[in-house]
Amino acid sequence: MIDVEMLKKTIDPSSMRVAEPIAAELKKTAKLRSFNSDRGGSALVRASALVAVFGGTERNLLVAAALRVPDLTLSHTQKTRQRGAYSTSCFAAARDDNPPPVEDRTSGWTVKQLLMDGLALRHHIDRSAAERQMDEFMPVTGHLDGFVSDMAILSTMWLFGGSDDWPLSRIEAEWDRNPTAIRNLPGYLDD
Repeated sequence: MIDVEMLKKTIDPSSMRVAEPIAAELKKTAKLRSFNSDRGGSALVRASALVAVFGGTERNLLVAAALRVPDLTLSHTQKTRQRGAYSTSCFAAARDDNPPPVEDRTSGWTVKQLLMDGLALRHHIDRSAAERQMDEFMPVTGHLDGFVSDMAILSTMWLFGGSDDWPLSRIEAEWDRNPTAIRNLPGYLDD
């Protein structure tokens, strides 16, 4: 089950030094009553990524703890979002430490091999020149969602130990590119 109260307190941006768009996104997520809708599930994944980028190890540990146990009452889509948010926070918290063994961090979670093979990645950073021509018409949140999606998928791949095509070193290098891209979004620079 998602510890909603702990999660809301942890993502509250009042004790974080972040730019206004980040604070607004986290405040909006903290106001949600549950995360079992499409809106709530999407907000959960976005908030976990923003905390992963701007929140620090302790805050990421708390987000991961609030999401650790799969909520079996959620639909498959929302449970996948919970897993992505948990993975993102868990990965961000473990970056400067010795991460727990795979079997400890995946307790209760499952994943399909297609995700482990990287087939769900959006590669928003690596769009072609023609795709980037449309950037001025895409809102900043559209770019944010592309980076967030890849962070959640890469974190899930890490959670389960990687694969032959995606060893941990490749996952980590690709994951690192996405927070950099988020920080470079207009208005998202650290305060």
